[in-house]
Order: sequence, then structure tokens, then C-alpha cells
Amino acid sequence: MNKNCEKSKNIEEILINTEYITLGQLLKFANVIGEGSFAKIYLQENDVMVNGEVDRRRGKKCRPGDIIETPDGVFKIGSRWDYLKSNLLIGETIPNSN
Repeated sequence: MNKNCEKSKNIEEILINTEYITLGQLLKFANVIGEGSFAKIYLQENDVMVNGEVDRRRGKKCRPGDIIETPDGVFKIGSRWDYLKSNLLIGETIPNSN
């Protein structure tokens, strides 16, 4: 995969509520794999790039701003908190998530 992935493929943004999501969790959440147990096999059989470098660790911590390229799509990790802040109207407050 090339450095121009953002231009050549549509990027799907994955918003997370936590500090990070593991690569295995991301693959399942993005519907790249059907079950989390398939992550190890998928990563062995496919070149998955995290920020331009091949990574085969299903426990790799992916944080907001990271770009993950797979044969099945390109994903950018985003922060749900940052998304909410940037989409609030003046005077609005963030609803309580409880």
C-alpha cells in the first residue's frame, strides 16, 4: 500500500471513546473480520499497515489520528470526544453518557 492511500481509497473514520483500540478489536469493529478470534490469522495472511508500517500484532494500540490500511479498507481512528466538541453549536453542552 502506498503513501497516497488517503487519495486512492475512501477512508472510514472509526470513532472511539477510549484512549486506544487494539488492532484486533478494530478489525472486528470495522467488519473486516467476523470474530475477534480471526484477528491473528488475518494479520498473518495480510499486510496490515499502521501509520505506513506493516504490523502483525493484534494487541497493537491504535490511537486517534492513526491510519490503518488493510486489503479490505483504510481506517482512521478518531476520538468521539473530539468529534462531539467540534460539532457542538455555541451554547450547547455535551449530553451525559450515563
